[in-house]
Amino acid sequence: MKRFPIPILIIFIAFYFVSGTAKGQSKTEYFMQSSFERGSLNPALRPNQGYMVLPVLPSFYGEVKTNTLNLDHLTRKAGEERVTFLHQSVDADDFLNRMKNNNYVIGAFSYKLFGLGFYRNDDFWSIDLDIKTHVDATIPKSVFELVKKGFGRQEQTKYEIENIRATGNGKLELGVGYSRPLTNDNLIVGGRIKGLIGIADFDLNASRLTVDAGTEYWEAQSSVLLKASMPGIKVKHDEEGKFDGFELSEGKRTSATGWGAGFDIGAQYDLSETFPGLNGLTISAALTDIGFIRFGRKNAVLLESPETTVRINPSDYTLHTDGSSSLNDVFEDVVEDLQSAVDLQETEPVKRTVPLRSSLNIGTEYRLNERLSFGVLFSNYFGTYFNSPELTVSANFVHAGWLGLTGSYSVMHGAFNTLGFAAHLAPPKGIRFFLASDYIFPHVNSHFFPTKSKALNVQVGFSIPMGEKLHR
Repeated sequence: MKRFPIPILIIFIAFYFVSGTAKGQSKTEYFMQSSFERGSLNPALRPNQGYMVLPVLPSFYGEVKTNTLNLDHLTRKAGEERVTFLHQSVDADDFLNRMKNNNYVIGAFSYKLFGLGFYRNDDFWSIDLDIKTHVDATIPKSVFELVKKGFGRQEQTKYEIENIRATGNGKLELGVGYSRPLTNDNLIVGGRIKGLIGIADFDLNASRLTVDAGTEYWEAQSSVLLKASMPGIKVKHDEEGKFDGFELSEGKRTSATGWGAGFDIGAQYDLSETFPGLNGLTISAALTDIGFIRFGRKNAVLLESPETTVRINPSDYTLHTDGSSSLNDVFEDVVEDLQSAVDLQETEPVKRTVPLRSSLNIGTEYRLNERLSFGVLFSNYFGTYFNSPELTVSANFVHAGWLGLTGSYSVMHGAFNTLGFAAHLAPPKGIRFFLASDYIFPHVNSHFFPTKSKALNVQVGFSIPMGEKLHR
């Protein structure tokens, strides 16, 4: 088995989890009055009709977001072919100059198993059951410098790398929401209480890495901590007794690994009566996913790599410099090589409390008439290692009360300038259909995979309308 330094393992573990998941809801729908999903962004935002969602009519959301690690950066055109960033034709300095000092990846996926929303006089109640997953990862620029330049060094060079982190979890969420108008219907307040069942969780922390790289040898010292919880999880060992991945015990794959609680709060205020000159203007704000999940010692593992040193011969590496390998091949070989290089030792697991990843949403909407409105939404996702602020402007159109269309433009970190679109077929009876994306990608490769986009998300949903449609 070939051996490989630990830094790259952390990167591709993060990519592995992200590729398997794909937080939140589409921001483009925030001002769509026909959408029941916007209540996930602010529990005070009520749809204009009750709803029901069933497993046979799926409703799901998926998202992947990064500040640098898109396909156009990790691969390049070389003649008629596209090669990975490790290819010899890709200039190292050019590749690294396009990197940030800290490069992050966010991945999220949610699936609604059941949903029910209904009005009782002016009160609105909702009950929703969802499966949700998320991943946050941050990788410093120095890691990519090691991967790209370390192989070709003509003299031994030492790399100091700190704070490579990745975390993620999956949970079952049962939420009960309530909202009602106050002060002559100008103010609507809402909240949601959530019961949480932890399905799986991991936290990977490479706090310090020192790598001495060159043509004659690589020597790596690493300090790594890996915590993981999953029903029936067990550590596998190879013939030499070293860590060789994980396995699940038979018959223990459906039990809960953790329990927790959370809540959302929100409000919407119509300024029309308070300020007559601002007729048609509303403001809103919400803070969502405030809470925690507590994971116990059962169905958990804890692995440590205390100050260990590994020395490797460069001839053991799979270099991937000739252009014959795909990006997927590179990832698979790296994970295989690095697994044998990580000297993780199993220790006694401990109880731990994991906070939820909260989000802040602040919006203002100007309604020109019953059909047309314009909105501005500021949102901030409080990640484990970084914040992700975003500003979205939108135009919202309703035709004949059953067709809702929204176009949006989002700016994130002064970049990520992307167009979004949402459409909602919302007849008063029958089945409703919703499709939205905050980041429409204009550049795709021959396999229709986006190359330049740094953020991708999509939301698709079906629902059954309930009760009479409200007219505001």
